[in-house]
Amino acid sequence: MDMARDAIATEEWADALASLTTARELQMRLNSDFPRSRHAGLVTLDEIERDIESLDASGMSATVSEKEVAGDLAMKEGSYEEAVLAYEDARQTQLRLNREFARSQFLSSPRVEQLEIKRQTASSVPLLEALQQEIELIQGFLKRRETAIAAVRISDVAKRLEIVFEQLPKSEQLDPLLRLRIGFLDARSERLGDIQDAVYDRLRPLPGVTELQLFRTELPQSLYLQVMQINPSRNPGRAFPVDSVNWFEAVSFCERLGWVIGHPVRLPSEDEFRMAVGEASRATLRSDGETERSKSEEMASRAPNSAGFLDLSGNIA
Repeated sequence: MDMARDAIATEEWADALASLTTARELQMRLNSDFPRSRHAGLVTLDEIERDIESLDASGMSATVSEKEVAGDLAMKEGSYEEAVLAYEDARQTQLRLNREFARSQFLSSPRVEQLEIKRQTASSVPLLEALQQEIELIQGFLKRRETAIAAVRISDVAKRLEIVFEQLPKSEQLDPLLRLRIGFLDARSERLGDIQDAVYDRLRPLPGVTELQLFRTELPQSLYLQVMQINPSRNPGRAFPVDSVNWFEAVSFCERLGWVIGHPVRLPSEDEFRMAVGEASRATLRSDGETERSKSEEMASRAPNSAGFLDLSGNIA
């Protein structure tokens, strides 16, 4: 056995197999001829058999490694079909090893799983790259307010993306946020134009920073409902601004509205807000954000400021 272990350590597989075969024959004879000897026993024979199985499986394991490396190289080179074939070949070889050499040290179910993850990842890359190109086109249509064309493309991309998620769920390239975004746009495809109209009708350039635009009014409950499919307002009414929305919900609304119009949308900074309020209106805005109004009123119920913005110094705190 010592000779076999030395041969295994130096990866001299032929010598190791010969030594183990001899050891097995000797152990079997010892067990038969001297069953009461302290050296007799099925445990030792089982260990030898396991070592022989591992040697028999070593070549197959080496093949698995070679094919996996080939798949990794193909991935780096962008040869995704070649990578898929290499990973699948490696996975099938490992499965056969697991079946035929159940006691081998090379037995590994996690390796089968990892090879399947790599195979699905390689399979998904060209599909997702093609979808990403379509998504960039869709964003361009939305930016140009060509919502009818965008809606048709969105429906097609949504179906194709779902197929990728369903058929290749283990891919490491899957983006849950992308799935959420496309699913959101698909669910609102018939209202994209209405939402965009409601947005652009209310935008005004920020004084001194004309490349930025801000809503000239507070956010209508109707628009929040169209985007978020819920109206949390405690003071409901079509002419009233949305209320009872926390910061996280406001950020989520901005993100989704950005998906619809194809441009990034965010909450204004404090400085940007004060620029929109203007000097003439700041006197009515207390440091804590509260105003002299005791409850919310209809949007745009008072005169706009010099920049065309309404209710920034009052109504919803």
